[in-house]
Amino acid sequence: MVKMVLYKTVNQFFPLFNNWLRQIKDPRNKESIEYSLPVMVWIGLLLFMLKIGSRRQINFQFNADKMLKNIPFLAGEEIERIAHSDTLNYLACRVNSEEVHRLRTKMIRRLIRMRMTL
Repeated sequence: MVKMVLYKTVNQFFPLFNNWLRQIKDPRNKESIEYSLPVMVWIGLLLFMLKIGSRRQINFQFNADKMLKNIPFLAGEEIERIAHSDTLNYLACRVNSEEVHRLRTKMIRRLIRMRMTL
């Protein structure tokens, strides 16, 4: 139920969200990447949305069967297991903040074009 509500909401307001995420330059070594940027961003977003106390809890709470189904559903990609919290931290420390700001700007502009109020 929760996954469908979140999925429908994101798809209604930001149908290209995962494509926008794929446009962000991934700072990781291409040969070592196991999880795509959309998967990693969804893990990070869910960390905050679900009010998980720390990144370390990803390793315990996110490897449940429900999360192993929800994250691929939201990201539109298959995964076998959830990325380790250190992988998320590594990416978060290295991703270009300007590109993240541009993503936020795209989202806000879309809401404005749709005449949505925050």
